[in-house]
Amino acid sequence: MTDLTVVLLLSDEWNLRDITCFKNFGESERKMYRYFYNKLTRVATNTYEWTLPEELDSSVIEQYLWEDGKALIWKHEALGLVVTRCNESSWDINGRANRWVPHLDVNSDWVQLPSELKKDECVCIYDLTNHRICRHDCLAHLSDIVDINETIRQQVWNQKTPMLAVVTDPQNKRKVKTAVDNMAHNMKLLFIEKETLEAIETLNFDAPFNVEALNSAKNVNINEALEYLGVDSESAFDKKERKIVDEQESNDEIINYMLLDGQRARNKGNKDMKKLFGIEATVKVSETIRPHDITESMTNDNNAA
Repeated sequence: MTDLTVVLLLSDEWNLRDITCFKNFGESERKMYRYFYNKLTRVATNTYEWTLPEELDSSVIEQYLWEDGKALIWKHEALGLVVTRCNESSWDINGRANRWVPHLDVNSDWVQLPSELKKDECVCIYDLTNHRICRHDCLAHLSDIVDINETIRQQVWNQKTPMLAVVTDPQNKRKVKTAVDNMAHNMKLLFIEKETLEAIETLNFDAPFNVEALNSAKNVNINEALEYLGVDSESAFDKKERKIVDEQESNDEIINYMLLDGQRARNKGNKDMKKLFGIEATVKVSETIRPHDITESMTNDNNAA
C-alpha cells in the first residue's frame, strides 16, 4: 500500500469531536445540543447486552464503539486483559486494518503501551460490519434538531408580547413605570393621565406561530436518528392510525437490519477473542429494545420469502 493510499484512508476517518464543537452555538443551543447528544448516547450505549469475563467492562466497550467506532482488546504484560481505544496503522489490500496502535484515555507514565499490535496480538471490535461506518453518523441530525428547537423557543418568546413605553419627560417616565407596576400587581382600578397612557403600547412582532409544525419536523429528525440506531420510536397507536401494514412491516425490517448489523460486528469480535484468547463471550440486542432474537426473526423472514 502506497503512502498516498494511507493518507487518503486516514483522511476519510473523523472523530466524534468533529461534530460536537460548540463554537457557533449560543448558551441555550449548547445546552440543547448536549441534551440531545446525551439522549442518543444513552440509547446507543445500552442497545446491546454482553456476557464477558470480569476483566472486560462492556460499558467501556460500548462507549468506545459509539465514540470511535472501534475498541481494542489485548493483553498487557502487567494489567492483563484490557480494552482501550486505538488507531488503525496498517491495512490489507481490501482496506481492512491489520495493525493497531493502542492509546489510553488518561496519561499514565507507569503504563507502558506497545507501539503497535498485530492481528495475532489483539482483537479489534468494530461498531458495524463496514468499518468505515459508525452509528454515531446519526448525530448529523443534531444540528437541525437544535436549530428547530431554538426556532420554537423564539416563537414562544415572541408570544410574551412585552409592552413598550416611549417617553421624553423624566417625570412622565416615573408615572409610566408606576402604572405598569400596578398592572403587574393586578390592581382593579387605575387612574392614569392621558399622556401616560399614550406612552404605553404592546410590541407586535408580527411573526407566525407554527410551533406544532416545527415540533413535527423536529420529531422527524429525532426519529430518523433513533431508527439509525435500531430503535422504533413510533407508538403502537401511531402505527395503527398513520401507517398501512406494508409500511409498518417495512419500518420493522429496517430496524432489524440496523440492529443485526451491529450484532454481527460484535459477534465477529467475540469469535476472534475466543480464537486468540480462549474467551467465551456473547452479545445480544437488549430485550428492552427488541423482545425477541433479531437473528432468528431475520432468518425466518428470509426463509418465508
